[in-house]
Amino acid sequence: MTCLRSRALRWALLGAVTLEFLYQAGTYYRRGSFPSFSYRDPLSARQPRAGAMTVQTPVTPLGRRAPRSTLQPFLGDLYGRDETYRSSRCPGGIRKRIADTNFSSVFLEAIPVLQWARHARPAEYRRLQSYGGAHGWQEIGWPVVRGALARLDASANGRMFEARPGAAAGGSPCIRCAVVGNGGILNGSWAGAAIDQHDYVFRTNGALTKGFERDVGRRTSFYVFSTNTMVNSLRNYASNGFHQLPQTLETKYIFLPDPTEITCCSGRL
Repeated sequence: MTCLRSRALRWALLGAVTLEFLYQAGTYYRRGSFPSFSYRDPLSARQPRAGAMTVQTPVTPLGRRAPRSTLQPFLGDLYGRDETYRSSRCPGGIRKRIADTNFSSVFLEAIPVLQWARHARPAEYRRLQSYGGAHGWQEIGWPVVRGALARLDASANGRMFEARPGAAAGGSPCIRCAVVGNGGILNGSWAGAAIDQHDYVFRTNGALTKGFERDVGRRTSFYVFSTNTMVNSLRNYASNGFHQLPQTLETKYIFLPDPTEITCCSGRL
């Protein structure tokens, strides 16, 4: 009997607490207000509040030099000039077309397409020596630059773009070029015949033509490469049939020296 009375008492207390909670909830509901509960985000102590973030000025310890900026000073608007384009008889050349676009205000029409010995002066070398790769001469000494451009300054090098099908009497005064990569977007395009009709066909990297003539054409007027891209292309596209660089009577090679490999051994490609 004592055990039953104890259980009944506990159930009665539990029921009373439940009724009191329901009564209080109903009171808050009728008033339109509810008790507020606080929740503390365990990460809040590590997260700064909005508007309370402070930026600390970097302090250089005594006895140490401040870190050197990676930004080079402005080089200035100094460029080589080549006025030979003015003798062109093409009525719709690229320079004239750009003049009708939004880029006309920043396009410099007298920029040389090819670099000649007269463009390499000691002052110009010092100006570009801070920049590497395609942007300057950081990795190349002045004697190398001067010597290379002196050897390429012969008049024969200026005729690199003259031996073209349309250069005969009665041909078009305009030169049309096709630049073909190897991204695969020409697959199934049937654009090969149209590509071969251009005056010059430039190809780069894995210049596959055999077996793909219908889409990419047969001709290769210029093959553009560096040591790195040539080695990688011969390896990566070997399974597709690219085992050697394009070799035709028309083909000329445009070699872009890698910054770390500015000397190249002579030999047959």
